[in-house]
Amino acid sequence: MPAFNADAIIDSAITEQVTLGAKTKDAIRYALKKAQLRRPHSQFTTAPAATATNAPKRSPSGTRPRQRSPRAAVPREQRRRIRTDVALRMFAADVGRGPLNARELLG
Repeated sequence: MPAFNADAIIDSAITEQVTLGAKTKDAIRYALKKAQLRRPHSQFTTAPAATATNAPKRSPSGTRPRQRSPRAAVPREQRRRIRTDVALRMFAADVGRGPLNARELLG
């Protein structure tokens, strides 16, 4: 794989554009754009997400009662309690204390 040499790319692009009749200002803009590096690769962590690790701990028997179908929706109130409980534990893990008010959990 050839080494990436931005200076060589810029010089050749400027020369090419000027010989094609472009203004120097436009040739420089084109060359800088051509030599610009693409967006860097994202840095991913192999650690599981906090919600993925906290949500299953909510209840040892799961979030659904046994008599309900596995495809049945979890009631809205129960989902709200689970979300609040997970948010409280995540906040305490990140900040090291409980939230002072409800607004701290939102942000």
